[in-house]
Amino acid sequence: MKWNVVVLVGVAWFFANVIVVNAEYGGVGCAACTVLVRMIELSVAAHTDTVEDSLSHLCIALESGGVPLDCHKLALEIRDVVFPLLLRLRTPDRVCGALGSCTAPEICPLFPYPNPNSRLPPPSSLFPLPSSLPLLTPPTQLLSLSGYLQSVVQNIASNLDAHTPVDDPDSDGFSHHWRTLRGRSWRGRDCEAHASKIYPGRKPFGGDVEYDSNCNGIYGVDAESGIPYEELYCSHDQRGIMVLGDSIGAHFALPTSWYFPGEGVYDDFFFTLANELCWPQLSTYTGFIDNITFSDNRWDNCPDTWQNSTCPSRSIYMNMRNRNLCMHRDYQNLSVSGADSGLAYGNVKVLARNQTRDQPVTFFYAMIGDDICDHGSEEGWSTPQEFRVNVLKTLSFLNETLPPESSVILIGLVNGEVLWDVLSEHEYPLQDITYANWWDWLNCLDISYCWGWLNSNATIRHDATVRANELTQQLRNIVATVQFSNFDMAFYDYPLVEVLARWKLTGRPLWELIEPFDGLHLSQVGNALANDALWEKIAVEHPTWIGTVNPHNAEIRNRF
Repeated sequence: MKWNVVVLVGVAWFFANVIVVNAEYGGVGCAACTVLVRMIELSVAAHTDTVEDSLSHLCIALESGGVPLDCHKLALEIRDVVFPLLLRLRTPDRVCGALGSCTAPEICPLFPYPNPNSRLPPPSSLFPLPSSLPLLTPPTQLLSLSGYLQSVVQNIASNLDAHTPVDDPDSDGFSHHWRTLRGRSWRGRDCEAHASKIYPGRKPFGGDVEYDSNCNGIYGVDAESGIPYEELYCSHDQRGIMVLGDSIGAHFALPTSWYFPGEGVYDDFFFTLANELCWPQLSTYTGFIDNITFSDNRWDNCPDTWQNSTCPSRSIYMNMRNRNLCMHRDYQNLSVSGADSGLAYGNVKVLARNQTRDQPVTFFYAMIGDDICDHGSEEGWSTPQEFRVNVLKTLSFLNETLPPESSVILIGLVNGEVLWDVLSEHEYPLQDITYANWWDWLNCLDISYCWGWLNSNATIRHDATVRANELTQQLRNIVATVQFSNFDMAFYDYPLVEVLARWKLTGRPLWELIEPFDGLHLSQVGNALANDALWEKIAVEHPTWIGTVNPHNAEIRNRF
């Protein structure tokens, strides 16, 4: 039952780092408790062993992870407190009300009660406990575990506040060893950890005759011609890619497999947590892992899609790299979950680029949702004027930082209203509830991650779309009326509607394109299709921004 703990941590991380509101009726604690209790139900229903044996898995997992708790007592508390409450009260939210985590389960219920159509067996068949139940006592070990996990999440979050690689001894903005904690999942691998002038994206130093100064793997001198390989193979147009975005740019996803028990399902949990529950290595913009299937290698695992089979990965970076292998490792993903246009101005300042020493870049400004989503009322939505000021501040910083001949692509805000149409009546992974139930419950607790669009009130959804269109119009206006000296600009709509239309033609259900946990982000398939839609337009309208095809790619592959 290790997965019960990791799901609790994942839920706590998500709500603590994405949602900034004044919670009602228990807020995040209520949500985490309710999800945890439901997962206990699902786990016991799926296990064929006894309740005691099932609980022992939790103890083994915690002890091996070094958690300072008495696991035997913890298992007994779950058995003697949570299970009896489920027998009495029948639903997780009512149980969490009795535990004090949810202060008004009758006002904010998630699961229907009674529910004769539940997909789960009744609690009495799941938990064969004696009819004489023990009195409710405070679950001290369970509460201690909750506090411990909260401190772990807070410590990791504090280390990530700067949004720069934690493993960066030479302070060049790139990590040599670590994949997580803003390391190689987010930025190209630093090939020399202790030399600040060796990093991805720089122009080769001295032709890279003796060493690989730009970490693209190409260095040395051709014995036959006496010409440095960098000059021989990489002398034409070359550029990197960066994206500044929110959780969609970072590719937030909670793997659907985490909802269900299974051997090894959570082996990569702390890897994923240290990547902020995001998958930039498989994202629309900076993904660098080719199409893969699920494997035992945590680096190659991806967030399960609804299909739970293959993991299609296509990105702007991979497309550009396929055209020119000389730009190998030249990517940076500066996206941060929960960031709106105001926070983006701070986030962009951690980019690693030198105007004179480095190659130009194609830069995506993709703040596509949190000027609407990151606020729990219409009053909190960014106004068109606020949005314009924020964007121009960021662009001015880029003009002072990016090398000449760079390009900036502004991506419009998403039409989030379509998410309700696609998912609202679809069953949520916790079973027995729909996405509409899930979203309304979060709104009732005042912890919704997108109150404007994930709302049963059609007027609010419509108003959110109107405001998003107004903000998008500001981007179009900036491109049409403002110029900068170091980069050209273009505007593109975020292709959600186009991606849905393409998928519909395949005959597959549209909900497969949406990340299952929150129903807000694109799934892995959706990210790949978003790349396709953007790439096709950019390749036709701005082919120089994606770099020319390198005629020496085959020679580079053969030699390096």
